[in-house]
Amino acid sequence: MRRLLSCLLLGAALILSSANAIAQETSSKGEGAIGGALLGAEVVVFSEAVAGVEPLWAYVLGTGLAAAGGAYAGLRIAENSDPDVSNWMVGAGVVLLLPTVVWVGDAREKTTPPEPVTIARSQERFAQPPLGKTEFQARPGVYLPIVSGRF
Repeated sequence: MRRLLSCLLLGAALILSSANAIAQETSSKGEGAIGGALLGAEVVVFSEAVAGVEPLWAYVLGTGLAAAGGAYAGLRIAENSDPDVSNWMVGAGVVLLLPTVVWVGDAREKTTPPEPVTIARSQERFAQPPLGKTEFQARPGVYLPIVSGRF
């Protein structure tokens, strides 16, 4: 009972002694810089993938420079505009992240299918099948570009 009474008194003291809340302006500079970096990097990487750029160093260099430039531009936009613009920039960068990764992965993937096995070549190995076994027959396969091999 004594513990309950002390807890109630402490709670009442905290509630009654609360300070006045003061609204403060918040800065959206960080959101603008992050949103600009995301959008800048995505635009450059997506453009490189569409253009068919092959070397990995071009993607790394282009992404780094575009992210730095986009962060600077996003910082300037956040200083001179409504804070909602920075929020929209971050949102757009996050939403476009997954499609950009999928597009770049698809563009950089080697699309040449493996060499098909001809029936004549495969029958050379199995010219004389063992007793009780049937001859080898080629079956149709499905080519999956994400996973190497035929299934």
